Amino acid sequence: MFAIPQFCLRLVLVMAVAGAVAGCKSGGSHPPAKPSVPAGSQSSVAELNLMAMPVAVDLDGSPGTDGILLKVFAVNADHPKPQYIRSGQLQIFLFDGVLESPTIQDEKHWLAWNFTPAELAPYAISSPIGIGYNLSLPWGQKPPTKDRVTVVAKYTPVKGKPIYSAPSAITVSAK
Repeated sequence: MFAIPQFCLRLVLVMAVAGAVAGCKSGGSHPPAKPSVPAGSQSSVAELNLMAMPVAVDLDGSPGTDGILLKVFAVNADHPKPQYIRSGQLQIFLFDGVLESPTIQDEKHWLAWNFTPAELAPYAISSPIGIGYNLSLPWGQKPPTKDRVTVVAKYTPVKGKPIYSAPSAITVSAK
């Protein structure tokens, strides 16, 4: 009988996980149907996890990179898995270059994208690790000037202090 080498099994597993994390952009102008946000408690976000594609991507089909792909997961103290964001605001900040400051608040962002829970709903995804948001963010007419950028997610609750994700560096192709 034919035996599959252990190395091949591990490679297939790594590729499957990488594909699930990276996601892809569809050619349509509307996001695919996503799970609806169920009614429920207004549990607050205690932690943000940001997973970024490590390189900038071509979102519009024209030559050159013009945006970033992210997945954002919001965790609260009441649930072991990431949950929907039901209140407050999610912001994604793009910094031109790699952050040098130990505190994100000291840096001036290059671009920002703002989302209410209603605006996030079409981008909701259900994954094995929980509910998250799959975001394709173009930088439009203001491309970065450096070869690397830093991305940070910020959740601002209705009441309380903002919560930041860890920063993630993304390589932008040479101009």
